[in-house]
Amino acid sequence: MNTIGFKINYQVKQKQKFEKFLNRFKSEIGYELINLKIEKYYKIENQFQARFYIEARNKTEEKLVYEVLKLSNKLWSSGNLNWVFNGPHEFENIIFECILNNENDDQPLKWAHIELNHNNQNSAER
Repeated sequence: MNTIGFKINYQVKQKQKFEKFLNRFKSEIGYELINLKIEKYYKIENQFQARFYIEARNKTEEKLVYEVLKLSNKLWSSGNLNWVFNGPHEFENIIFECILNNENDDQPLKWAHIELNHNNQNSAER
């Protein structure tokens, strides 16, 4: 199974506002947010961190990487100067991740990490 993992930091005083943001994101992407956990971020006051994953529908490595890019754009489309991309690197499994560090912007989305967890068994299905 191919999954895409998310870690998102959001600066807000009330957890419910972050939950609204995540619900809106969920409806925009059309995926269930599996094992969603939202906790106070221990390093920075007034930030919450969400962790979850989605099950990717695409099978090919190229389409999986493209899916991660589309998801990062839906998470924060105006952050084009703040996204950093690592990969794709091909080893036994493909490695690809998107990292957002938004320290200098007044938007509540402060940090995000999106990572493709590719199961190489699907490569045989191509």
